[in-house]
Amino acid sequence: MGKKMHEAGKERNVDITDNSVLYIVLAVLGLSIVNYCLIQSDLNKLAE
Repeated sequence: MGKKMHEAGKERNVDITDNSVLYIVLAVLGLSIVNYCLIQSDLNKLAE
């Protein structure tokens, strides 16, 4: 999901960092709810 968000940001000239590794680490630690929050934040940037 991190790579897809990064590519979508590039296509729309929006600065979205590639958080792929962060998403994996958070998922391993059992903090996947934080992943959803970060992804939603990036989606909000794309929607603007």
